[in-house]
Amino acid sequence: ASTPGTRAAYSNPGYVVLGDIIEHVSGISYATFLQQRIFTPLGMTHTGIYHGGPAGPGHALGYLASGMVAPATLTAWDTAAGAIYSTAGDLYRWDQALITGTPRLVPPALLTQILTVHARCPYQSCPLPADRGYGYGWFAGGDPAGKLVNHSGSVLGFWAYNGFYPARDTVVVILSNLDTVQINPISAQLNQLAT
Repeated sequence: ASTPGTRAAYSNPGYVVLGDIIEHVSGISYATFLQQRIFTPLGMTHTGIYHGGPAGPGHALGYLASGMVAPATLTAWDTAAGAIYSTAGDLYRWDQALITGTPRLVPPALLTQILTVHARCPYQSCPLPADRGYGYGWFAGGDPAGKLVNHSGSVLGFWAYNGFYPARDTVVVILSNLDTVQINPISAQLNQLAT
């Protein structure tokens, strides 16, 4: 236990609970909420919630280190802990909405809170050298002019990284369907090139 705002620990179950809160408050499913409030308004036509089963048309298969195809049932399917599938283009649309406020997903004051460091990194060190700590669902770091907001994540057979520089209108998205990809060193190099 710790005083709120003094320590961070990443928690997939915390995101599952957040998804349950969204469903309770909105009165609709998590998937429907995201579709109505985020994906459709942003034109994210290749983004959705994975509901289990085999990969659909146009969806990538995930691969394990052995070269075998990862099992189609993901550990986070159908929950708020990572069940979203997307494309680099659709993630760019999401980032642009956060950077420009068009369309506005959250009020500016709330967005500032979301993208501000509230706790030091939840691990022994931050994933990227520029990271200074964790905001609300995002790592944040760098100086104000070069502020980097980012997060990476994985499920069996897949890795994803999404980062952006709000002041520079620069976005870095990496999607991989190989379980062994070292995404943080790749994202660190791409971020260095971007700045």
